[in-house]
Amino acid sequence: MASEWSISEPTSDDLASACQLLAETITDAFRREGIGHLQDELCQEIAHKTDLLRMAVDGVESDFYFLVIKAGHDVIGTISYGPPNDLIGALSGNKLKLVGEMGNIYVLPSHQGRGVASSLIDAMLEHLYEAGVERFCLDSGYKLAQAMWLRRFGEPSILARDHWGENSHHMIWYRDVASERLANPRYH
Repeated sequence: MASEWSISEPTSDDLASACQLLAETITDAFRREGIGHLQDELCQEIAHKTDLLRMAVDGVESDFYFLVIKAGHDVIGTISYGPPNDLIGALSGNKLKLVGEMGNIYVLPSHQGRGVASSLIDAMLEHLYEAGVERFCLDSGYKLAQAMWLRRFGEPSILARDHWGENSHHMIWYRDVASERLANPRYH
């Protein structure tokens, strides 16, 4: 399947498809996490992620770097790297405020479980390695995403128990780029 995909920086031609992807995947994540009723938060999240993507593509002073993965001309997934979000700063006691965050990892529901997210992570790790970035962080409050990150990155560096309510934790991973890159079998 991976041979059917291409990974690149997004262009203006990718914006409509990428924005549709963000709306669909964020809505699906809220629904699957049981918080789909939080419509204001859902709309804010979609708008915020879409704005970050648009600024990066438009070349507006953006600290974010994006990659998209496409099947044909359709964007099926996205990933970004940029400044850590405020929650990472707060939960780390500002220890990670200068460490870049790998984030905005979204894959269309119809393509989940096929290695799309792993391909995006591998491509971003390669980009970070080539750019001389040594460490990165990643966070998640979504239980379904946390299961994937636990498989990929192991136990979190920071676990904020019950942050989102009883048994709804927030997890932060702080990892070494070179080590994570070498953990990928294609580099052996």
